Amino acid sequence: MGKKISLDAAADDLGVNKRTIRRLVDSGELPAYRIGAKLVRVDADDVAQLLKPVRPCNASVANGAA
Repeated sequence: MGKKISLDAAADDLGVNKRTIRRLVDSGELPAYRIGAKLVRVDADDVAQLLKPVRPCNASVANGAA
């Protein structure tokens, strides 16, 4: 289990609005943890898992071969 971060920090990390993070939590795509009555945190590793390449990287191109 990784470091727990605020929804604001998760939004900053991904470059999205905090509402987007809340939608991901509400839909179940991003697990969240409630601490007390109001405080909600997400795992930084789970946030990082949301990042997906637009298209797979071609290994030969990535290594400089054309």
